[in-house]
Amino acid sequence: MTAPALPAKPLLFISHKHADHEIAKALADFIKNRTGAQVRIHVSSHPDYSGPSSGRFLNEQLRTTLWQTEALILIYTSADQNWSYCLWECGVATNEHHPNRNIIILQCGEEVPAVYEGCLTTKANDFQSVRKLVGEIFMGPDFFAGRGRPVTDFTEKDCDDAAKDLHQIFVGLLSTLQRPESWSPWPLLRVELPGDDVRALVSIRDRAVANSLVSEKATIVGCNSELPRLFGKTRIETDIPLSALLPNSGLDPEWFESCCDQIADFVASREPVVHLVSIGSPSGDSYTPVVTGLKRNYGKSRTEFEISFVDLSDPRGIPVTAKMVSIDRMFFRELEEVRSQLLEQVIDDLDRVKMHRLPLLSNGLVEFIVHRSVIDRFLLQRFRARPPLPDATLDDLLHDAKLGRVFQAFCLVGRRATMAEARSKAGAIPDCRDVFVTETGKPTEPVIGYLTNVDLAGPSREM
Repeated sequence: MTAPALPAKPLLFISHKHADHEIAKALADFIKNRTGAQVRIHVSSHPDYSGPSSGRFLNEQLRTTLWQTEALILIYTSADQNWSYCLWECGVATNEHHPNRNIIILQCGEEVPAVYEGCLTTKANDFQSVRKLVGEIFMGPDFFAGRGRPVTDFTEKDCDDAAKDLHQIFVGLLSTLQRPESWSPWPLLRVELPGDDVRALVSIRDRAVANSLVSEKATIVGCNSELPRLFGKTRIETDIPLSALLPNSGLDPEWFESCCDQIADFVASREPVVHLVSIGSPSGDSYTPVVTGLKRNYGKSRTEFEISFVDLSDPRGIPVTAKMVSIDRMFFRELEEVRSQLLEQVIDDLDRVKMHRLPLLSNGLVEFIVHRSVIDRFLLQRFRARPPLPDATLDDLLHDAKLGRVFQAFCLVGRRATMAEARSKAGAIPDCRDVFVTETGKPTEPVIGYLTNVDLAGPSREM
């Protein structure tokens, strides 16, 4: 019994997710135009190519088409989509009656389907890989199963030119259609755990045991460009244990323990507890590790975790109320009660409480700020006068013509202000080393808190 004659034109089936229809259409157009329409092409998402007819049972139509297919190209983009239908199409096309049928995986992302892992794929963003595919389609005698002859009379030069065009098409499409890489403004580390260990973690109730398992099995798979400098390195190796960052980091190991605890909580679907531990970078910033994402890759039986090292000390986000000394703990004096006090008594008061500055308020409103260094300088000048001047009071100091401006070299901010705003406002006033907090930052409002230049000090940033 002779085999049925093959149709005059071979049939190529392009399997794809509807979301990737532009890639499928571009590939179909390229093959159609370059072969002079010598290949029948099935693209279910586009009316220009043969697809299922409306009103008929879809799976039956697809099964018939797939049985007639002589080659199939699967366009595979990202692993987090549902590929069950496309893989069903591949399975039907490679049934036992057609063992030699060509199945090509067009890899448009970083991964391939687990069932085809290890098989030959075409990487859409790699020219040499695309060149090989073009040569097989246009010059290969067996690309279309059972044909025994190529579909074109292309030369190697023709394939080179065609591959350059197709590669450019893929690059252009992938730059707009692929999802962007994950990005973080903070140093970011990606680690993964094997599936067996993830399943084991779910049932472990002892936190120390869970922490130990993560410590032993978590592997670094990537990081962003900001991460190495946090550990004083130029680059971070991949495919090494997370624990490899410990010995040479010179950092408090609590950051590592916090990461392990959070990963164990993520796996067990518990709300993770972020430890208030931090890593100091060479630039002086301080970062706290926070596990911010989990990605399960069932095909490769692994789970990936994103660890962001967040700068919780950034003055742009810290309210002044978190750092200020509140009015109930503030050392100050009511102006009218101490105005006539001798400066020696004022110094004794400051020494007793081990303070070097004295805020002066009137019914809760700030009037002046007096620094010990200014008192000392004022008294020294009076002592050196000839003849020496008599003992001075606080009122004498406040009314000194040369020093009057110094006692009001402070600024006010509202309770909603950040440390960065307070620093900026203080920096705009010459010799300002003191910030008072009121409800909205008005001088007619009672003081609710106080900050010094020491409180404002920290790594400078662009605001």
